Amino acid sequence: MPDVLIVSHVGIGTSDVPLLLARAFDRLGWSAEVFAMDEDLPSRERLLEALRMPRDHPLWVRLFNHRLAARLASSRPALLLLFGSNWRVLPETLLAARRACTATALWECNHRLDRPFQREALGCYDVYFDLDSHFLSVARKAGAARVEHLAGCADPEEHFPVPVGPKDERYRAEVSFIGSPYPARLPFLEALTDRRLKIWGAGWDSSAATALGRCVVREPVYGLKKTNIYCASDINLNVQGAHMVRGENFRLFEIAACGAFCLTTPKPDLALWFRFGEEIETFDDVAELRAQVARFLAAPAERAERAARARSVVLAAHTYGHRAAQILDALGLRPRVRERSAG
Repeated sequence: MPDVLIVSHVGIGTSDVPLLLARAFDRLGWSAEVFAMDEDLPSRERLLEALRMPRDHPLWVRLFNHRLAARLASSRPALLLLFGSNWRVLPETLLAARRACTATALWECNHRLDRPFQREALGCYDVYFDLDSHFLSVARKAGAARVEHLAGCADPEEHFPVPVGPKDERYRAEVSFIGSPYPARLPFLEALTDRRLKIWGAGWDSSAATALGRCVVREPVYGLKKTNIYCASDINLNVQGAHMVRGENFRLFEIAACGAFCLTTPKPDLALWFRFGEEIETFDDVAELRAQVARFLAAPAERAERAARARSVVLAAHTYGHRAAQILDALGLRPRVRERSAG
């Protein structure tokens, strides 16, 4: 039975973060399992999927919570951790877990408080973690009892420098971007179509992204494939989505762990971890992006120097092992797994 149960999406087109986080808990001696919201569905939920019923439909939510509650009752984990956002876990499910001595926590990355139960659930977590420091006060005012900033991270066994050979030619680019087609990102990417630009990810078939068509590689990017792309790109671009105010995402930490070079929008939280102009380079607008791209394409040694410094920063304090330990420490669950009561 798992000591840590992680509730998250894991299907193609989503993030592999919960899988890497589970592995980090395992390395710390805490057996972890991902309770997927979109994989291995039982027959009733598969039927709703076949009927194309919206995932926020009350019947979806009720069936999911029934399944999660049964899993919690049978395994009695030390920790129930929701990753990404609380897409479907009701307050009563969280409260039942706490009554059974299971600690509850949310690592919020998407900032979705648009459904009533999500706001109601804020008071049901032992700790609310957020990727973006801006939302700590928002969550506290909305009812979260304890809030903590938890930055992104990387896995050195998956994100590491790899040599780029002839077989990696399809990954080579002057500038690469891996991510979703948020509207705020489009102008930056469109400004680089005169470069050898490659865009990887799902959802780029929309009419808004038609100008980028020849630059888009329409296939999922996971695991070592992502590492190969980072390492084969002269410049990796990071443009934050609109759902982030001060915070950073996982992409920047992954790029750094690969010893690859990154240009990023300068969100304030980045200054907590990296020194601008020494370990990381930024841009504010399209004109500055074009200037920075031209500058660093012409300076491979400078790119390598920045990348090496950023990698050192990540390995020292921003791995999944660091984050798993921070979560356990915040909940008072270390140094050992709590003893389970009989039954």
